[in-house]
Amino acid sequence: MENRDLADTAYKSRKRVSGVINIENYKHNKIKKAKIAGKAHKNHKGRDVVPRQTGAYCRCKLKCMKTISEDNIQSSICFINNFDSKNVQDTYLQALIEKQEIHRKRPKSEVPKNRQFTFKYHIKIEGGKLEVCKKAFSSIHGISEKQVRRLCILLKTNEQPIDHRGKSQGSRSNAISGDTLSKIWEHTE
Repeated sequence: MENRDLADTAYKSRKRVSGVINIENYKHNKIKKAKIAGKAHKNHKGRDVVPRQTGAYCRCKLKCMKTISEDNIQSSICFINNFDSKNVQDTYLQALIEKQEIHRKRPKSEVPKNRQFTFKYHIKIEGGKLEVCKKAFSSIHGISEKQVRRLCILLKTNEQPIDHRGKSQGSRSNAISGDTLSKIWEHTE
């Protein structure tokens, strides 16, 4: 008798309960969390993605990467990986970028560029900020220069970086909201 009860409970635990959504078990959410944490994972196509790591050394005349110790570089990557969302990561990185107006425009051609701002990049070392070049900034934090460019564009317009991945509406959205589910249940009963 007891074996039959155990078998029934084991069978019921495997059965999907209607209306319960396990969002954390969705493949795209697992991939998103692994990206934020900088861990190795498989992407949507099944290819292996390496964990977040430092990039190549910069070759600027300031020798930015050589003045910073390996411990400080590793601690900055660990600090980035410990954030819980992409929005918080981007806000932290955007705070390390300083926007400055161009003081003197020296047009070299007849049609001058309409660049209004220049950016200075910093990293946090032992409570203080150290100015580095753009390549060193992206290499130390383990991000691409495209991400740095996106943060600079948002900084120009004084906008906070918001992660819009997976937020599409319409036919591409995955989950049905709780209100809609309850209305469906009420309608069918």
